[in-house]
Amino acid sequence: MILNVELPPEVVPLVILIGLILVIIGRETLEVLSFAIGAMAGGIIAYMILNGLLMSFSIPLWIKLLVAALIIFGGGMLGRGAMATMLAVATTIVIIDVLKVLLGPDLLIVTILAGIFLFAIFVAFIQKFVHVFSAFIGGAIIATTLNMLPLDDLVMLRIIQLVTALVMAAIGGYIQYRIKRWKDTRGEQVVWVPS
Repeated sequence: MILNVELPPEVVPLVILIGLILVIIGRETLEVLSFAIGAMAGGIIAYMILNGLLMSFSIPLWIKLLVAALIIFGGGMLGRGAMATMLAVATTIVIIDVLKVLLGPDLLIVTILAGIFLFAIFVAFIQKFVHVFSAFIGGAIIATTLNMLPLDDLVMLRIIQLVTALVMAAIGGYIQYRIKRWKDTRGEQVVWVPS
């Protein structure tokens, strides 16, 4: 699904750049995008409610705008949880991609059950380790560019891609942890203000 994407050579540098952004500053990127994505989802829901369910009723425009604004703001506030869930889903899909090749098509049900189990584990720890998960997804995005390698052995290619994603997760997780720690200590410094 994610790891078996064939990329045209023209977009490989852009894909590597997006992957590196997620590896190095994934936590900050997701924090910035989470409200926007949640607000867009809230806007879609508000549109469906106001133009679908309540279309036959004669509701003043200002009430429609107020309801839409509240739904959009609520969606933005819930965006962080939605972003964490999408991150857990993407991580699970990467692991399923690897397991599907390693276990083969005969054990597809075992792969699916393992994916459900891993998703449950990932969701439980995603908020605490969002820096590691975002770095892992960034590494997996970078690992998709390895499909251009002339390897006939699909199992070896998936193992190389998984190792690449794990190495990127370790490096990126450490970098993001240090950045967060630096920001936290910088915010706690006493600033002298002349009176």
